[in-house]
Amino acid sequence: MKIKKVFILVDNPRSWFLNFAKILKNKIKKKNISCTLVTNAKKLNKKADLCFYLSCTKITKNKTLNQFKKNIVVHGSNLPIGRGHAPWIWKILSGSNKINLSLFEIDPSNSKPDSGPIYLREKIQLKGTELLDDIRFILAKNIINMCVKFIEHMKKRKNFRPRKQIGKGTFYRMRKPEDQELNLKKNIISQLNLFRTADNYRWPVFFKYKKIKYILKVYKS
Repeated sequence: MKIKKVFILVDNPRSWFLNFAKILKNKIKKKNISCTLVTNAKKLNKKADLCFYLSCTKITKNKTLNQFKKNIVVHGSNLPIGRGHAPWIWKILSGSNKINLSLFEIDPSNSKPDSGPIYLREKIQLKGTELLDDIRFILAKNIINMCVKFIEHMKKRKNFRPRKQIGKGTFYRMRKPEDQELNLKKNIISQLNLFRTADNYRWPVFFKYKKIKYILKVYKS
């Protein structure tokens, strides 16, 4: 497949991934491919060979998807397990230090989110000491590499085909600010993963005592 023009959509201008998307954009442009980064799906108003949807929070309309030959997402779970919202955060909160990434193609005919066929998978092993910024950096590095690898495979491998998702899927709900509350009856170490995945500015860890809310923030020394 010839790839001459690529779009990248990060549909939240405040997304943690936006600066990493700029790095991906530059890597793609170095391959003599036109690449445009947008933060609003309405700006996907020109046809192109490929569009990456990274760290997106909204479902893109079929009218927009049909403008591209390929619509690609990198999702933070081992699909079909872990469809939905913030899968790698839920995984860490469950006590796991393994994160899976699945690069899949959006299937406009399937209304179920995160259900398209998969091209690439990646496994990430954390140490268990990383905080949110560390985890995001590791994730972003792997996501960028997967996107670049996908482009290279599409250009060179004629037999590069996705595989359908197999098995029963699970779905994670969207996390809410109240999910960041500490349980005062449990010790800190048993709730350390809540600190590790907390955004100190947008959704910090907190606890309530005598009707007063206390906010806690954690940093590496």
